[in-house]
Amino acid sequence: MKRFLFFIVFAFLPLCTLMAVFAWSPLLEIRTIDITGQNHYKAEDILAASGLETGAHPFLPVRWRRGEWPALRIGTAADAVRKLPWVATARVDWLPLHTVRIRVTERVPFLVLPYLGGGLLLDDNGVVLESAGKETGPEIKELRGIRFFGYVNGHVPEMGDPLLLETGIRVLQTLRRSGSVE
Repeated sequence: MKRFLFFIVFAFLPLCTLMAVFAWSPLLEIRTIDITGQNHYKAEDILAASGLETGAHPFLPVRWRRGEWPALRIGTAADAVRKLPWVATARVDWLPLHTVRIRVTERVPFLVLPYLGGGLLLDDNGVVLESAGKETGPEIKELRGIRFFGYVNGHVPEMGDPLLLETGIRVLQTLRRSGSVE
């Protein structure tokens, strides 16, 4: 047992110390941030939402809340970018040694709910992308008869019966797949 403790103290501990020094060293600082996949946002908007910046460490600081796994800076950056209304998915990758890549997939407008002389532009999951004017284009259909109480961009509108919206979306999807609606 003493030999095992001796091994841990004199072999494993220096290795861990060396790894910690490397992790906190400026050798890993971010020098380049690549952003791809965005159409409705400028690269600066995605970068600001991510909280990443050149010269910073890609992994530190580590956020930790009791009862949760520790979250690295890159993980929290992806979560922050996903909160933007048009962003469906966001992935943040560290490319050794000095590059971070943010890949965004945006939501696709699917329908308009009439609202105050204009409308709300929604994707096929019912998430509000933005308020839209009367002119949206022929591929975006208007779904009438849905009453809602309020909305926040990036979320499903608040309504008494969300099943109505789900059903309306499914009907439009079916009509589009069958070729009845262009």
